[in-house]
Amino acid sequence: MTSQPPPYPGGNDFGAMPPYATGGGDVPGSQRTSGMAIAALVLGILSIPGAVFTIGLLGILLGILGIIFGIIGIRAGRRPGVSGKGMAIGGLVTAIIGLAVGGVLLGIYGNEYSKCSKANPGASREQINNCVRDNLQN
Repeated sequence: MTSQPPPYPGGNDFGAMPPYATGGGDVPGSQRTSGMAIAALVLGILSIPGAVFTIGLLGILLGILGIIFGIIGIRAGRRPGVSGKGMAIGGLVTAIIGLAVGGVLLGIYGNEYSKCSKANPGASREQINNCVRDNLQN
């Protein structure tokens, strides 16, 4: 007859715990998200307020970068084991919107700047900017 050791004072009723899993790396079937897709989405989203708050300049820059990263992200999303194609498409769309908004606002500002500089020859840059600001507020 074998005797059982006394139970562990803080033990449980489940018996011996299974050993921890060993190894590492990717879980089978998992996918990693494309960094380009994430960058495209971030840049695309930031291009819209960037266009509004910087008279279009930052929106145009971020929009162009978002479009480039979006195209690269869409291509990367086609590879096996890489996800983020939808994120890249969203970044591409928002970057195009930011680029368009930035282009329109820059065009409006440039047109008003041209009108004010022709209407006030010899005016300083500050005076022309004040004229543009006044015209755009009306």
